[in-house]
Amino acid sequence: MKTIILATDFSPVSLNAAAYAVKMANVVNANILLFNVYEVIPNYGEIIFDVNVDDLKETAEDQITKFRLDILQQTNSNCVITTEVRLGVFKDEMLSVCERISPYAVVMGSQGKSESELLFMGTHAGKTINHFAWPLITVPASATYSTIKKIGVAYDFAEAIDDQLIGEIKLLAQDFNSSIDILNSAHEDEFDENFIFLSRMLENSFKPLLVTYHFLTSQHNEESILKFVDSNKIDLLIVMPKYHSFLQKIFHNSYTKQLVLHCHVPVMSLSK
Repeated sequence: MKTIILATDFSPVSLNAAAYAVKMANVVNANILLFNVYEVIPNYGEIIFDVNVDDLKETAEDQITKFRLDILQQTNSNCVITTEVRLGVFKDEMLSVCERISPYAVVMGSQGKSESELLFMGTHAGKTINHFAWPLITVPASATYSTIKKIGVAYDFAEAIDDQLIGEIKLLAQDFNSSIDILNSAHEDEFDENFIFLSRMLENSFKPLLVTYHFLTSQHNEESILKFVDSNKIDLLIVMPKYHSFLQKIFHNSYTKQLVLHCHVPVMSLSK
């Protein structure tokens, strides 16, 4: 049975992401695991925090139970939803639970009351994204699930995509009966014959799925992709940091969060 992990901090944004995850789960016949990590705040200098770990655990368990009921009421779904709370560091605990159950996808809000929901797009995004082996979907506060009929894939044709990632994209497109738009944004003088060669390879790899290529010329690569997503009604944008030079760049500087925060549709990060 497939499982979708919903990482939550109990914020309204994560409740919206939960509604999105449940509707995805209904399409692919998956269960939902609600996952929360509570952390003990360390002592700093002379400031002493009197923290009762048992109280923190009880609070987290009460919150996740209520959150589960809120999801069931909001979605009116028969989806099987289980819960799990852990003490620890969010990144480490998330990787641990993913290794245990190998989820279909991890879903989280793109913003929340804490930074935990942006961890995979945060300060250590380069290392985390490149070593996270499961599809990670961030859902903006304004996004609601209706369908995933058009999938956009940001790819700059710098090198051939790994067969495993192509397989994951094909599986997703087949599960949702989606078409695929390959989006390459670059300066006009960067296009060369390698694009044609790799596009033909991809066309063969993605058969029998419908794939369309879009070569976008722009001085601002991320902006041109976001504009295309909006104007062409893309339902889900897939990014692969290893295979897109501008993503590698923004995932290592102050623009780390821009793609997630500014995209009006859910963003899926895929890494091998």
